[in-house]
Amino acid sequence: MENNYIYVPDGKLRNSSSFRCRVPMQGTLQQFIAEGVLSGADDSSVLRFVEDAEGSRKRFVCNVPKGCCPEEMLQLIAIRNNPSNPELDYSLAVNMEESSSASILLCSHTMTHDYYVTSGDMDVALSDNSSLNLVLMQNEHNDARHISRIKVAMGRNARLNMVLVSLHGGDLENSVRVDMNGEGGECRIGGLYLMDRNQKYVADIRLNHNVPHCHSDQIFKGILDDNSKAGFSGLVYVAPDAQKTEAYQANHNLLVSDQAKVDTQPQLEIYADDVKCSHGATIGRMDEQSLFYMRSRGIALKEARILQQLAFVHEVLERVEKTELKERLASLVERRLRGEFSDCRDCSKNCC
Repeated sequence: MENNYIYVPDGKLRNSSSFRCRVPMQGTLQQFIAEGVLSGADDSSVLRFVEDAEGSRKRFVCNVPKGCCPEEMLQLIAIRNNPSNPELDYSLAVNMEESSSASILLCSHTMTHDYYVTSGDMDVALSDNSSLNLVLMQNEHNDARHISRIKVAMGRNARLNMVLVSLHGGDLENSVRVDMNGEGGECRIGGLYLMDRNQKYVADIRLNHNVPHCHSDQIFKGILDDNSKAGFSGLVYVAPDAQKTEAYQANHNLLVSDQAKVDTQPQLEIYADDVKCSHGATIGRMDEQSLFYMRSRGIALKEARILQQLAFVHEVLERVEKTELKERLASLVERRLRGEFSDCRDCSKNCC
């Protein structure tokens, strides 16, 4: 019987050809980038990545034609498992033509304990009246570094829903820049990061309201344990002529240990006077009153702490539009918080 290998950032993959991602729901189209090599393409599907042969740098492109709205979700699975090639740099491009829509899930994994540095650029072009549901999930080991740079250009009445779920990784950097260039645009961004040990996480988010009548909404939440560190820098820019803008930004952090540290800098830069904008940030500890209440109802302290953390991240996971994917990610987040797969050594078990 073929083994099913699931997310095991501290485990070793015994047979890379047997790797299967278990996050998405049935019917998702899967393609792999294993050490920069694309495979698994289905030529019969409109929604797929193709390799661009131009230039020396690896580049992959997904074009969604005008008016095309495929129901299936495309999942791109990036795997690192070759220690002889520790550094990898590639780019992705998603071109949404007018009145098209799509759902894309990007996953990144390291399958051995070796040192890896992965650097990726993603350029997204949303034409007028197009829509993209984009989910990124990062699950790498403690000696890996991953740098993601995402740039989005949005046309008139374009819609973007982006969720970043960082489950595990030694050093993660996520940079997102969104330019709202057409009136009526809507952008929603959610971010979740779970850090422990000596892990580091950095998010740098810039959202530019360049034209009037656009709406943006950002929420980033992090849970930090042990000696982990996180940094959040968010800027919402409203251009002088961008009247009737609505923009909201928030970053909330829960420190589970006394050694964990967070640096958060939400910012607004507004040059228009008819706008609705707000931003905020919090850094807090576990709610002792809530813990006491749950313990008084017979819930053990450890379980009460887990339940409080799950409630804390619920708002971000709710932004995942696909119900089955949302439930699967919620399950992985809970297992991560319970410590059920961060030290997994037996890849033959369905531990996630």
